[in-house]
Amino acid sequence: MDKISHFWNTFLKSLPDGEELTYASQFAFGDSPQLADTLAQLVLVGKKTATCDSLWAYQANGESLPQAGSFHILLDGAQKPLAVLQTTQVEICNFDEVSADFAANEGEDDCTLESWRREHWKYFSRTLPALGYEPSPNMPLVCERFQVVYAQHSKRTHFTTHNESHLHATLKQHYQAPLSRTEVDIDGYVVDVVWADGTCIEVQTANVGQMKAKLRRLLAKHTVRLVLPVALEKWIVKEGVKPSRRRSPKKGNFWQAFRELSKIAPLLTQPNLQVDILLVKVEDVRMFSTQRASWRRVGYSTVNRRLLQIVATHALRGTPDWQAQLPTSLAQPFTTKHFAEAAGCSVQEAQAACYTLARMDILQQVGKLGRANLWGSKDEVAG
Repeated sequence: MDKISHFWNTFLKSLPDGEELTYASQFAFGDSPQLADTLAQLVLVGKKTATCDSLWAYQANGESLPQAGSFHILLDGAQKPLAVLQTTQVEICNFDEVSADFAANEGEDDCTLESWRREHWKYFSRTLPALGYEPSPNMPLVCERFQVVYAQHSKRTHFTTHNESHLHATLKQHYQAPLSRTEVDIDGYVVDVVWADGTCIEVQTANVGQMKAKLRRLLAKHTVRLVLPVALEKWIVKEGVKPSRRRSPKKGNFWQAFRELSKIAPLLTQPNLQVDILLVKVEDVRMFSTQRASWRRVGYSTVNRRLLQIVATHALRGTPDWQAQLPTSLAQPFTTKHFAEAAGCSVQEAQAACYTLARMDILQQVGKLGRANLWGSKDEVAG
């Protein structure tokens, strides 16, 4: 059995009802192994959900047009199977009629219609002459939308813009300004966005502690804005032959961010550091995988996180901003239980907040109440 047949059979065995399906084609994107790998990665992280080709190419090669509901095996540049795609919509339109929405769903470059037209014109200029055609604004295109219903995921050894999550990529785009640059090498580190005035924007969706050395280096010479999203509301999306979507019962809040911020607490009062805590609504996208998944998810693993909405932004810079976050109803001194009740968060989140604020010299331990620590504002204690 060849590797593609084995991959397809593995997909069939993963189906809950053991359905018997057939696939219409196997293919790699683009016209080179490098482009095939790049576009395949965009598909696997959920950024690319659409593709197109010239109708003339289908006709010249004697290929049937894709049909809604059909299945296709996506290959990488080495012809290795990566995923099963299911076509959800097909339409034929002229090159100059392609919409901005479709261009964004192709997920390439900066996802704008302008860049889509530029890069696809280059592509058709390379490929159509060999078929006896020349690109034109009214050339007919087969525009196809699809979803990933199965993927064989491998461990990632490094991070690139091709495997960043939708959440990270969208927030990075949200913070771009006129004349800003992205993925800029500064002092030996790659910075997400750099504004025209030199401000460095770093989007960190998790594991803030891992960027401690990077922050120290950047803060020595630059103004830095750290963007930290917190999921106020999360939807669980399972993609596949039988997709589902449900709201998670777990709710996030502002104080949840302190579990991450505690790892860089001494840096938070640096005068040239601003922390933007974003309260967001997200989709947690999960897909069935042949690799070992979480025991609670019965074969489903998270493959992407999609930003749905930015609900609120808390911009904090300098000690006064952080001091102002203390609940106004909180009587001093207080325990973490008192803090949790006043802030409307869990005791664990209150503990992380008090620990972080103490390392920032905003709070200090002032005694005990039974076995619990008593905390107080340094300003109050000094007064």
